[in-house]
Amino acid sequence: MDGIALLEYFLWGVVVVLISLIARRMFSSAPTPVVASKPAPEVKREPIHISTSELAKFDGKDPSLPLYIAVKGKIYDMSRGRSFYGPGGPYAVFAGREAARALGKMSTNVADVENCKIDDLDADEKNTLEEWISKFEAKYGVVGFVTDGMYAHPPGTSGDSKKQD
Repeated sequence: MDGIALLEYFLWGVVVVLISLIARRMFSSAPTPVVASKPAPEVKREPIHISTSELAKFDGKDPSLPLYIAVKGKIYDMSRGRSFYGPGGPYAVFAGREAARALGKMSTNVADVENCKIDDLDADEKNTLEEWISKFEAKYGVVGFVTDGMYAHPPGTSGDSKKQD
């Protein structure tokens, strides 16, 4: 091999190394430093107290209003889950309504949403309902109470009454 051939091999090697370094920088992202931030302070609001007819206004059809679902008289703000509970979502039938029976039965049947009684649910269905309630309280939180109907929580009550007709 003569000197020119060796120089050519050397230069090709340098080119390959440079291309690989450039490609690595372009296609790999440097780890973003994690900066600890303080969570936003939680604002304590007074719970709302609305009737079932007022609850119906919060069915997600008006995007300027929150989306509410009631379960055993407790109202949950489901606005963060609008794609699931709002118009066109798989659980839209629950929006703006009392959904205890339907949730316990794992049903999206309108008849189960319109019938609020849960005393005839079997043990598995009651357990399922309690699981839904735990999920809603952890993810969405209770924002108020329904003031009329089967699970009425009149203003000034703790919201823990279990009234059923």
